[in-house]
Amino acid sequence: MAAGAPLRFLSFDLEFSRLLPKTWGLEKDAEERQKACDDVDIIAAACCAFDGSRVRSWTFRSLAPLPLSRHKVDELVEFLLDKRRQGYLIVSWGGMASDFRVLCSRASPRLRESLREAALSHVDMALVVLAERGMMVGLESVCKACLRDKREGKQVPSSELAGRWRLGGKASLSVLRHVEDDAFVTGRVYGFALSTRGTSAASYAFRLPVKFEVDVPGGSCWISWETRRSDRTMVVPLRTTGS
Repeated sequence: MAAGAPLRFLSFDLEFSRLLPKTWGLEKDAEERQKACDDVDIIAAACCAFDGSRVRSWTFRSLAPLPLSRHKVDELVEFLLDKRRQGYLIVSWGGMASDFRVLCSRASPRLRESLREAALSHVDMALVVLAERGMMVGLESVCKACLRDKREGKQVPSSELAGRWRLGGKASLSVLRHVEDDAFVTGRVYGFALSTRGTSAASYAFRLPVKFEVDVPGGSCWISWETRRSDRTMVVPLRTTGS
């Protein structure tokens, strides 16, 4: 573990009532993205707290096919904020693009400012990768490269989850398994990044023309994945403020 890196972090994931448009953070996409986040519901959520070798998980849900009520969303938000106050670093894969936006839209107004602060202080690994290398990579691709037991991919595609939730009954259970697994592997990938900080910058497999320096709290660490454009492995640094 990197010196000064957080020993305690909390990963989370949400599932929505429909797929959000694939926009890439460009200015022209911002309005479309925000409108989509304002119109979508949360159908399930999961959190995993990593505290050294101890891992604990929580699931937030309603009875399918109903989405989470505002009361339940507030419960989730208050849980995240409480863990942040306890010293957990919040970690996500794509949280700035969707999860935090939807939470701000669906939570009570009294929680939104604290939620925005939590969003700005958390580590969104997907955003780091995009800023560093100029391309977006999905969580599943990262897991296949970094986690040996995730080489086979997901049993249920993300595109089918909303439909299964609407069916209710046993079909909806796959949605809960999916969101719980995504929250768990997000934390595992961050742990992988912390544990492989010895990787050298010279081992970049290739370089893209877009490259920005970014400051990310949480320790000087690295993340790698096999790109779909190449059979080689790409390694990206996650930097800390002042590093």
